[in-house]
Order: sequence, then structure tokens, then C-alpha cells
Amino acid sequence: MKLTGFLKLVKLITLQGRFRHSGYDYAQTRKQFLADMGPFCPPPANGSRLLKWTPANPYLKAWFVQAAFIKNAMRAKGGHLWVPDLQLACIRIPKAASTALSFMMLKARYPDLKTLPLLPEKINYLADENLQAHSIPEISQTKFFAVVRDPFSRIVSVYRAFFENPQPHFLYEDYLFGVMRKDFSFLEFLRVLELIPDRLKDQHLKPQSAILDFYRQKKIDVKTLKLEEPGNIRRFLSAYDLDFDIRNKSETEYDYRQYYDKEAAEIVHRIYARDIHIFGYGSQYGRQF
Repeated sequence: MKLTGFLKLVKLITLQGRFRHSGYDYAQTRKQFLADMGPFCPPPANGSRLLKWTPANPYLKAWFVQAAFIKNAMRAKGGHLWVPDLQLACIRIPKAASTALSFMMLKARYPDLKTLPLLPEKINYLADENLQAHSIPEISQTKFFAVVRDPFSRIVSVYRAFFENPQPHFLYEDYLFGVMRKDFSFLEFLRVLELIPDRLKDQHLKPQSAILDFYRQKKIDVKTLKLEEPGNIRRFLSAYDLDFDIRNKSETEYDYRQYYDKEAAEIVHRIYARDIHIFGYGSQYGRQF
């Protein structure tokens, strides 16, 4: 993290942060969702049992949780679902059909899942449990792929899902001492997001190219497919007898461009410049904004 980025983040937290933890326990919620999913949840790596303790005091807990988050964020890691029988690994990129792809990969690995009706929340929690962050399967045998999405559309999807739509708990309430607010407008959200270094951006906010950096550093060739070209995705997956069926779509049709004015478009262009360049989304900015 560059010093200037760190100082901007400190200033942001000082001015807008909340140094008291809400008390919400994400791990406990996931445990409840997966109470009946034991056969589909692999044991912790190396059979280790991580100490899951945090202070009861909400102020101490806020500092404890943030320290743990920053320590984890500083460690290089990936995030893929692997199906050994197919020698196929899908790198998970949130808000790029990740629920559909996760369910597809999970069913391929655990055929018994095909008979179970699972809500998107349960699929995503189950994917979290099966996600491999540090373990890389035999590279010479495994094909890695990822589905990417137009950054301008993807970040609107994040905003709609976690800021506009009703949720039992606001996902970002305790994120970086609560610098995000549920009532943020889209532009307010982007202004804060731009001040957060990529390394500390949550998985939904992180540039897609940054998610793939771990694999590039490992010299792993990753097949990238665009969400906007579903035919190409289906053709690629058909070689593995896999069906691609988008889940967790918005119930309300919308045009993501309605969220933009010139300032919002310029901020997104700056935050996701690498994504726009690497994955070829430059025309989206030039043509629409």
C-alpha cells in the first residue's frame, strides 16, 4: 500500500469512522445457514482449528476485527472452486454471475447437491466454505477460468444489492470502522470507495484484475470470459458437460447507466482503470458517459 493511499484512508476513517462494533457475527450467521450442509463442507486446511475469539467490549472488538482484516488483506491469496474430476477451477469474482458459477461448480463436485433447493445466500456461504485461497491444484492438469464483467455495470450491481435493497444486515456496517453508510447515494459511495486502497477493498469492491493477480504471479494461465458474452461462456463450459444458468438476478429490470453522471463515471474509470484496459471495456466509458 502506498503511503499516500494509507494517509487518505486514515483521514477517511478519522472523519467518518465509527469505533464501535455493531455486534453482528458474520461467522455465526454462516454457521447457521450451513448447519445441515456438513457433507458439502470440507474440513479446515491441515485439519487446523482456528481460534474464533474476539473481545466482548464493542470498542475493543472493532479494533480487533479491523486488525485481523488488514492482516489477512496483506497476504496474497486467490479464491477458486476446484472440481478434481473435471480438472477445472473457477476463480470466483463476485457480481459477475458468481452465484450461478459457484452452484454449477459445487454441483459438479458434490452431485447430491443437485436434488437440494438452495437459496442464493446458502449457495454463496457454501461456496465460501469450499473456496481455495492458497492451495493450487496441479497446474499442468487443471484449467483455470474466470468470468469478468463491465466494471461500470458491476459496481452498480454492488450498490443496488447492498445499499438500495433491503437486507437483514448491512454488509459494510463494520467494514473499515464503518466508513460506509447504508444511506449513501451512489456518488457518495464512489467517493469513499476511491479512497480505499485496492488491497483493502472487500471482494465485491476489488478490481477484477486484482483478484486475478494472484494467479498471474503463480504463472497460471487463466481463461477469461465476459459476462456480456454468455454464448462464449456456454461454449467453454460445454466441453466439461456443464450448464450455465444465471441465478440471483435482480428482480427489477434497470439500466445501470441511469446511476451515472460525469463525475461518477470518471471516478469508476479511475478506480477500475486496469479492468477497463485489460478486459477491453474502454468503449463502455467513451460511448455511454
